[in-house]
Amino acid sequence: MINLRMEEKIKKREALDLSKCPRIGESYVMTNLFGEVHVKFIDGMDYCDAQTEQWIWSIGHSLHSPLILASTSGIFYENHNYHCLFLR
Repeated sequence: MINLRMEEKIKKREALDLSKCPRIGESYVMTNLFGEVHVKFIDGMDYCDAQTEQWIWSIGHSLHSPLILASTSGIFYENHNYHCLFLR
């Protein structure tokens, strides 16, 4: 891994790797439409995709379903369809 800070945070359990989560387009599915949790959202934790070595920049909870998505962009910030749970 080139990003040593990411590797360190994952090893110290300060960051969660979302690389194995299913995807909808470019977004990582943390909790699907049926409420099944792939990776639990934990406040105060950092999030990343260790395979691509990208940090997650925003996480949003749908206002209309149990869907929780994560993105390497800030797409869930000030999005009227999502409650932003995390913004890097």
